[in-house]
Amino acid sequence: MKIEQVAELAHKVAALSQAERDFFDGMLADELAAAADAERVAKLRGMPDVDAVQSAIAWASETVDLDAIPGRMLQGLKDAGFERRER
Repeated sequence: MKIEQVAELAHKVAALSQAERDFFDGMLADELAAAADAERVAKLRGMPDVDAVQSAIAWASETVDLDAIPGRMLQGLKDAGFERRER
């Protein structure tokens, strides 16, 4: 994207109403969170198994909801590429 296009978008964003700006900010936050999660998963997939498990444990322990830790741990392991096959 050219700098002129970025400047034009900045002017358009600046002209938004507060409600539109709040909506835009929410959309931007969602996009940034999705990009960060995709980067986290890509990094996990490139790690050796032991490092991926340690990273999944650390990620799961970031939550203050103790009941959510097992689910987050399982999600972290799945994101790293670990998956149990049905028997």
